[in-house]
Amino acid sequence: MTRSEGEQLLGSARDYFRVEFSKTKDIEATKRHFTEAAEKGEFEGKYYRVVGEVKRLPDGRFELKTNNHDDQLQVGVIRFSVGSGSSEIEWFNGDPD
Repeated sequence: MTRSEGEQLLGSARDYFRVEFSKTKDIEATKRHFTEAAEKGEFEGKYYRVVGEVKRLPDGRFELKTNNHDDQLQVGVIRFSVGSGSSEIEWFNGDPD
């Protein structure tokens, strides 16, 4: 069980969010579509799943996170710019919220 699955799912979720935003330039609609996709399990793997919660950070970036199917695994968070796609992933031993 490695982080690689979680990182792949976070990258896919980021890309989905950016594509949805490019269609309408409407953040609220994008967040709604993303949440619906996440709740349907579109970003779910064997060990991790991306949750539908989207946070907008004070610097304008967005944040998405994984939960895991086994509480022994870490929680991954991706922070990204919707325009450029530049992102960073950070891992925590528990839910950072």
